[in-house]
Amino acid sequence: MSAGTINQLDAAFMALADPTRRAIVARLAHGDASVTELAQPFSMSMPAISKHLKVLERSGLITRSRRAQTRPCHLEREPLDAAMSWIETSRRVWNERFDKLEAHLQAVQAAEPTKGKPMNDGTVTHTRIFSAPRELVFRCMLAPEHLTKFWGPAGMSAPLDGIRVDPRPGGVFETLMVSEDGSSRYTMRATYDEINEPELISWTEADSGMRSVSTFTDLGGGRTQVSIEQSRMPQAFLTPAAQAGFLTSLDKLETHLRRLSEGTA
Repeated sequence: MSAGTINQLDAAFMALADPTRRAIVARLAHGDASVTELAQPFSMSMPAISKHLKVLERSGLITRSRRAQTRPCHLEREPLDAAMSWIETSRRVWNERFDKLEAHLQAVQAAEPTKGKPMNDGTVTHTRIFSAPRELVFRCMLAPEHLTKFWGPAGMSAPLDGIRVDPRPGGVFETLMVSEDGSSRYTMRATYDEINEPELISWTEADSGMRSVSTFTDLGGGRTQVSIEQSRMPQAFLTPAAQAGFLTSLDKLETHLRRLSEGTA
């Protein structure tokens, strides 16, 4: 692109940056008009309109010719075509870049199937970042007074008197989940396999044999990443509805942590 073309584009875009001048250009797209006709829609003086017309004229967007005793304004197509050509070229370039970015992100996503997607048969890993210190998030996953606030999917509650926690390898972990209308009850019984405060908690459920391993990573700045790997999962737990329900329990934990930080829990 030549220096002259660049200067022409700069002048055109500068002229079109003003809403009054854009309105004048839009009017002239319907045909030539006198200064008086162009000034009619605006509540400004004739000298002010003339200043706008001079800017448009210097940019090459309009020309003014003498016809009888008037100087009608005429919209020039060439500068507008040049501006549209530049915009279209830039649009194609950025579309190509966004397409490449999308392809890259899809490739990355395909290479990292661990964010709430099955890793293999019966194994799923969920990762969530919480705005809370690691020690607090770890404690919430072990203390009954915290577990009762978020354990179970949306629509289910975990009564405090139905939670048993013996936080040691071989210790019991038991929860009772009750539906909002009280019509459904589900008891989970598990045994802790490993507890490494504040980094890791794992347990194995007695009935299904499903194993859960939660790791807690301190990201700094009061932020904690929690990765929960569930393996040997029954097929019913792998359905999209079941997985979506599990994610709502993480949403409830996030809400509980926020209330603790606000002092409203």
